[in-house]
Amino acid sequence: MKLTINEIAFLAGAYREKSPLSLFANIDARLDGTEEKSLVKKGVYIDGGLSPKEKEMLDVAAGAGRCARVALKDNSCVVEKYVYRDGGKIVLVENDGGDLLFSVPDGWSKTLSEISEFTGISRIKSSFIEVLLPVEQMMALLAVIDLSRKNALNSYIGNNVENGPIAYTDIVRHLENPGKNSFVHMLKKNYNFSVPEAGEVGALLGGLSGKGCIRLEKGCSLQAEYAVFASSFLIPETVVIMEAFNADEHGRVTSGAALCVCAGVKDIASFIFSPEGIELSSISGMQLMQMVENFLNCPDITG
Repeated sequence: MKLTINEIAFLAGAYREKSPLSLFANIDARLDGTEEKSLVKKGVYIDGGLSPKEKEMLDVAAGAGRCARVALKDNSCVVEKYVYRDGGKIVLVENDGGDLLFSVPDGWSKTLSEISEFTGISRIKSSFIEVLLPVEQMMALLAVIDLSRKNALNSYIGNNVENGPIAYTDIVRHLENPGKNSFVHMLKKNYNFSVPEAGEVGALLGGLSGKGCIRLEKGCSLQAEYAVFASSFLIPETVVIMEAFNADEHGRVTSGAALCVCAGVKDIASFIFSPEGIELSSISGMQLMQMVENFLNCPDITG
């Protein structure tokens, strides 16, 4: 079943009772009077009501207690999928050129295969890092990683690069004005994370040194595995955004989110956001597919 936004807005009138996560809860469209006729033509609307098969799917989307969103973006396209779950019933809703395509999935193999065409499904990864940090400390670490990535890329294309530690002033400058393809820019733009003030950066770097992420000696250098990660993760190609939402019996909504950035089939950075901070990991394509599948299953995040 494929529906336009206007048709969905028209059908919203049939659902007076809906959950906070309902597909119909946030539809904003101006009806033009043709919606009922087009729904009748599609066989969705019969004798003033929904046909049984379509009603079953729309009931799940209206009463969902859990939902999830997976969006993949690269330079050429956007793939966007929503899952609505009401008890044991699941409906998949896909963005199809602005219209929404509804289906009842028989597992996730087709969806995962589609996403893996962009990200790869390798079991191999170039580096091995995993660290959970408070937001401001993570932003400071990402600034050092970004500048190390920039130096590695310049070296590969034959530009002169000064070897050695990164200056404190360069880190502060990058935090204030990060480059377009930098991790700092991605987190500021997509998640509105703030960056530390210049006067806080020194203490944050000291904390990172104590946690074994960086080395402070005549400037700032990444420790071994972080340096490997920065030197191999050069040009981001694909971004995968994952979000999950749960609503309890009182209508309160809780959420969880992750961001994965791919710079090749063996270079994927995973960011998982939690009240404790941000977890950064280098993961394989296979691990990414496992994360996507977990989100598609609308995980329980209320507890």
